[in-house]
Amino acid sequence: MKSAAAATEARSQRTVSSQSPGTAKSRSRGQGIEFDELRPYQRGDDLRTIDWRVTARTGRPLTKRFREDREHSVFVILDQRPGLFFGSSAVFKSVMAAKVAAIASWSALERGDAFGGLVFSDTLDTVRSSRSRQSVMRFLKLGVEHNRALDQYSQSSLTLTDSITKSLQFARTGSTVIIISDFADADETALLVLQRMARYHALDLICVLDPMEEELTVRGSLGVSDGYEHSSIRIEHSLRQQYRQHRQHQHQELLSHANKAGIRFRYMLTDDNPGKLFTAPRLTSGR
Repeated sequence: MKSAAAATEARSQRTVSSQSPGTAKSRSRGQGIEFDELRPYQRGDDLRTIDWRVTARTGRPLTKRFREDREHSVFVILDQRPGLFFGSSAVFKSVMAAKVAAIASWSALERGDAFGGLVFSDTLDTVRSSRSRQSVMRFLKLGVEHNRALDQYSQSSLTLTDSITKSLQFARTGSTVIIISDFADADETALLVLQRMARYHALDLICVLDPMEEELTVRGSLGVSDGYEHSSIRIEHSLRQQYRQHRQHQHQELLSHANKAGIRFRYMLTDDNPGKLFTAPRLTSGR
């Protein structure tokens, strides 16, 4: 994973040229010294940032955003709940999610970014942000521990909303927050929390899916196994149609909310190459 991160990082565009705060121009947005952009006023914005001249000219309230000189930080949220303990080809969703998280963390370290993270399944563990190899290794160790604990009897009462809310205590303002999950329980509450979080962070949502889970093209009986026990499920036509409609509606809701809030949203199948996700330039935070 570390070599894959180094390879993808070599092809990406670096934004920060120094590891020390105040010596490099960060792409994260905040109350800094250099004007960045105008954007529509959002509830909660500081009224002092409103550009009254442009607002009067356009007839709608617009606020000024500024670049801030600071160390950049990346915070990764890794979902390892029982819902990801599934796979029909290559690897389980939980394994692919862990691989993506590993590449994301090593990529951050290669850039000289501060790195922190959160892993959750039936419990929730965090790593505070720091610019050190130890923070990445601690995060990866937690990922492995949560992954190995998954089995057919695993249960979790933690929700996606729980993890996002908890991360607000650890992710630095203006940082890039990467959330890796199947977003199966991304309900209205979770979407609202994500929208609020996007005001202060650059959000990158990576939805890990399995090809069979997405299409459900199986007809008749489907054999399933946890490696020890075997069973079969009968897939009726009406069930396939109902399932597809549900998944399509869920994805449309996710994409719609993400687009409105300026959140990056991407898919990763269990038979894809996770390294391809991190060949693009670093995200910019806020809107």
